[in-house]
Amino acid sequence: MVRTRNSNTDTQDVTQETIATIMAKGRTKKASTQKRKSKYTKGVQDPVQPPTAAPAQTAISPEVGQMFNAVNSAMEMFKAFMASQNERRDAIPPQSNRQNNFESSKVNEFLKLSPQLFHGSIADEDPMLWLEGVKKALRAMKVFDNEAVELAAYQLRDMAGAWFEMWEKERDEDDGLPTWEKFEEAIMSNFIPEEDREAKATEFEQLKQGNKSMQEYYMEFIRLAKHAPHMVKIEKAKIHRFVGDLDYHIKDTTSAATVRMTTFSSVVGFTKHLEKDRQQMREEKEHNKKAGTVGRFNGTSSGGGRGSSNKESLAPA
Repeated sequence: MVRTRNSNTDTQDVTQETIATIMAKGRTKKASTQKRKSKYTKGVQDPVQPPTAAPAQTAISPEVGQMFNAVNSAMEMFKAFMASQNERRDAIPPQSNRQNNFESSKVNEFLKLSPQLFHGSIADEDPMLWLEGVKKALRAMKVFDNEAVELAAYQLRDMAGAWFEMWEKERDEDDGLPTWEKFEEAIMSNFIPEEDREAKATEFEQLKQGNKSMQEYYMEFIRLAKHAPHMVKIEKAKIHRFVGDLDYHIKDTTSAATVRMTTFSSVVGFTKHLEKDRQQMREEKEHNKKAGTVGRFNGTSSGGGRGSSNKESLAPA
């Protein structure tokens, strides 16, 4: 019994010893493994993790796609528009060039009509005649007011040219663009001596038709009226002055007719027509008078002739 108990005890001791040995070996093996692992991995950095991939794009909705296409289409249309505008800009000359071309053509047309030059320093120059010649050219071109002034200035030379530049600078900005009437008055007041203008104004005040024809009286009236603009400033005053100085045999009829006339040109036309009618009446009267005289003379002669013829016919054969 004792032996058996000892045998069991020995067995247990052996078993415990065996377990302890195995566990010790296991710890040694684990430590050895860790040591080897540390040896091989010493100085080696941990591998860098690759960057995280970008997330996949979200799918575009149909509405957003349509809007995107519309924006692209609008951009293309804008590019095409700008390209066409650039082409037109290159094809069309600048505004200043067009204006210069227009002015050059007007000047060339004006100069082709050969208006006289005006120097303002030549003794026999007549500013009135020069103005009339320039106005004739301007009427042919149908040009008036400030454009007419600019064209007329092309024909000013020497003293007249210097005067025009000074006149333009001295004008007030509030006056606006120069009109032909103001330019004409300035020319006359500057280049016609004051005593001459006063004499012409007096001559106009004393003007009568007298023995002048209607055309002669009209031309003289227009020529002198420029020296007395205050007397013919309005149309009614011009008509009254013109009719008041007519010859008596036309004045009364014209005065009655002017009640229905409102323009100076219509009054002048009426007086010329009236003069023509009266002239024809005088010619017809003179012609009839001559015809009557010749008829009476021929009647006496032919009567005597007829008497002689009768006597001859009554004589015996």
